[in-house]
Amino acid sequence: MNKKLLLLLPILVCLLLASCQNGGSAPVSGTESDTYPASLEVETTAAPETSVPAPETSAEVVTEPALPESTEGTPAETRPSSMPEGMFEHPLTGMPCETDFSLSRPVGIMINNIPDAMPQVGVSKADIMYECLVEGGFTRLMMVVSDYANLDVVGSVRSSRDYYLDMCANHDAIYVHAGGSPMAYKGIRERFINNLDGVNMYTPDTFYRDAERMKTMSLEHTLMTTGKGIVSGIKFKNYRTEKPADYPAMFNFTDLGSERTPEAMNAESITIPYSFIQTSSFVYDAEKKLYAKNYNGEPHLDSANGEQLAYDNLLLIFCNQTVYTDGSGRIDLEYIGGGEGYYVYGGKAEPIKWHRYDRDAVMELKAADDSPLTVNRGKTFIAIVNTAMEGSVKFE
Repeated sequence: MNKKLLLLLPILVCLLLASCQNGGSAPVSGTESDTYPASLEVETTAAPETSVPAPETSAEVVTEPALPESTEGTPAETRPSSMPEGMFEHPLTGMPCETDFSLSRPVGIMINNIPDAMPQVGVSKADIMYECLVEGGFTRLMMVVSDYANLDVVGSVRSSRDYYLDMCANHDAIYVHAGGSPMAYKGIRERFINNLDGVNMYTPDTFYRDAERMKTMSLEHTLMTTGKGIVSGIKFKNYRTEKPADYPAMFNFTDLGSERTPEAMNAESITIPYSFIQTSSFVYDAEKKLYAKNYNGEPHLDSANGEQLAYDNLLLIFCNQTVYTDGSGRIDLEYIGGGEGYYVYGGKAEPIKWHRYDRDAVMELKAADDSPLTVNRGKTFIAIVNTAMEGSVKFE
């Protein structure tokens, strides 16, 4: 037998025994692409008994879903013309809901969005979804959710980039991620960001490794969380769960029962090339009044329910993007100041303006005439796009 193999054999045996003693759960650890502070130790978190699916159902999470029969969203026929008695206005969508979330902090969960990490789980439950470029030409998602306590499995959870902290500030959201870039950790530390970190923070029962995904995927694509796990982590860290009463809202919604359709240009389909290797596109369903999302030309699905992601509103925000000169390939996003974009609804689009005077400020959205932008009620997808790619965005 090879001498090197003989030397490695005892180490492999020890690792196997350690895995067995941990109930077969993989340690929650980082990956080569992310940098972690030396002062923080990587913790091991076993799969929570209260939130992990039973073994017989885990295969359903990772099996390729069937083509969707319907899209997730708020069909037009279910939208009320007035607030039903005993209902409350949802702060992120403007739709009626049974629970008053008006002063509740949402969470912003980082979601892996590369082909090797598919399928995604639970992503159709986002009230607002952000998509932005990271290194390598790929994008990463951040799903913002108010009713996070009732989430089932969500993932896979991925690492932080500093500009996503700014997006969390739009909603006073608690940030859920797994590791991060040096600039992200610097921002978390200096800005006192309330965060749940699946790599360098001890939050018992918040994260776990999906055993089925580990059979076919790299470790960095297997970290999952749940609503119960997030609640447990927030309670363990003793984070504030209420927003200040005067915290500004990002969206100025239309009156209930009314719609405002942009008139500047047709937008029955929109193609957004984030890079030469990753494109998001949307096709408008006039019957449902929803935009169905595609991922590189194929339906973007939530494997938890087999549904295609769909949104009432689309916002395109153009920002200057450069690459750090440290060799990491990471993006430096100019998310402060102002710029242009588009608001898309009902098969139409119009130019808009955005302004942000500080990284912790809420982004201000304005119409082309500088009046406050009025957004229709419903779920919103926000695409943060490199200004250099603006000419490649297609409206048809």
